[in-house]
Amino acid sequence: MWADRESEIDYLNFGEVSELAVDILTAPEMLPVSLGIFGNWGAGKSSLLKLIEKDLKNLNGEESKYILVNFDAWLYQGYDDARVAILEVIATKLNDAVKDNKTLLQKTQGLLARVNIFRVMGFVAEGVALAHGVPTGGLLARGISSGEKFLDAFKGEKTPTENEYKEITKEAEEAKKATSEILKDVPKITPPQQIAAFRQEYSEILTELGKTLVVIIDNLDRCLPANTIHTLEAIRLFLFLPNTAFIIAADEDMIRGAVADYFKGTSDRHQIDYIDKLIQMPIRVPKVGIREIRAYLFR
Repeated sequence: MWADRESEIDYLNFGEVSELAVDILTAPEMLPVSLGIFGNWGAGKSSLLKLIEKDLKNLNGEESKYILVNFDAWLYQGYDDARVAILEVIATKLNDAVKDNKTLLQKTQGLLARVNIFRVMGFVAEGVALAHGVPTGGLLARGISSGEKFLDAFKGEKTPTENEYKEITKEAEEAKKATSEILKDVPKITPPQQIAAFRQEYSEILTELGKTLVVIIDNLDRCLPANTIHTLEAIRLFLFLPNTAFIIAADEDMIRGAVADYFKGTSDRHQIDYIDKLIQMPIRVPKVGIREIRAYLFR
């Protein structure tokens, strides 16, 4: 029995593939770029990602030139909207990277604030937030509970106690406050304005930093189709922006299946076109030979 975990040690002779990926990522004329690390489940995609990350960190002592962001798409499934989750992870990493620069710190904090605006635009009210998979802290559930107590009282089935009346009043106030907070800025903003502002602020931060942001996305093929597509669509925000690279590890057939499921009626050609548009340079994990298997088993 062997542990199913990625390794930073090159037992499978992926070094040449890692070097190829690093050469692309470190060539200024190649940026911005999105790389796809394609392979079946268990082929070693995560280990290859670890090798690429390690090589970038140790590249001629130039670790400071790269900001590495790890995003496990599967980890956030069911807890947050995938599009907002990846934006928040990136903005948080940038915020950490500029903590000693007050001017840039204000801009990164602005990015984080804008992520929250995206959350508001995504659902406007809490009920729709649940439909988008955004955590609501149980506010709606508590509101439903209070409503049921009022209904019981109205129908004469149960008279609320004094404590229940206090609880209902408190929850109503919380709901009113939360709703007003969610809705107060909505008329003043539009998605195109916010997206354009986010892209501009993000570009300014990386240009002033003089660094390359490399976002490493793993386990995308473990996600439900909607989560897979939402993660890929979030990447669109960063396409063609300076100093940015994405590395997406996935089973290509699983991604095509997610596209087919999400965009009903699409042909095989449209599915391939969709993936090619978002993942510009595919790199396939090499097939493992007898030596590599033996080295891995007896490590």
